[in-house]
Amino acid sequence: MFARELRRINKGALVGFFELHIPEWGVIFHDCKWFRTNKGEWIGLPSTSFTTREGVKAWKNLVEFPDREAGSRFQEAAMAAVRRLS
Repeated sequence: MFARELRRINKGALVGFFELHIPEWGVIFHDCKWFRTNKGEWIGLPSTSFTTREGVKAWKNLVEFPDREAGSRFQEAAMAAVRRLS
């Protein structure tokens, strides 16, 4: 797994956007997000916005993992990949 094309934003917790390539799977995730706060950092996978019935903007993930363990392994690998860019 490797990351490329980091576009730094540095707005609030958002560090920037990047592409995540997983050659073993033949997959490229576009518009991944790198977040950092004083409590830690994490990767946000592609998502789409929508407006709730109450008129509030919300986000829906386009990718999910079957369980917490798989998601945690992916987060660790993705964080390592994006840190190599910085």
